[in-house]
Amino acid sequence: MTERIKITLQDRHTAEATTIEARPGANLWYLLRKHGIPIGSSCSGVGVCSSCAVELHAADTDAVSSETPFETQSKERNQVEPTKRISCLVRVWKNITVVCN
Repeated sequence: MTERIKITLQDRHTAEATTIEARPGANLWYLLRKHGIPIGSSCSGVGVCSSCAVELHAADTDAVSSETPFETQSKERNQVEPTKRISCLVRVWKNITVVCN
């Protein structure tokens, strides 16, 4: 049996939460879209528009892939808060919480 991770989707306005499961290493943007979560996609998931930026809460710093220089530059260029991550560039390795609008 393949190990599964849990991604909790917390609504910023209502505090309601939904949990989805995935395999470790899954792309966060793909998972959100697959489960019907409204998420930006102007660049079709290549990381240049930053419209899919999300707020992550993770117990471990290694729960998601590290931010790359490309992601940092894209966030700066598009004026995205430094604490957010561009979901199409994030791989999830352990349980996390994603705050959705």
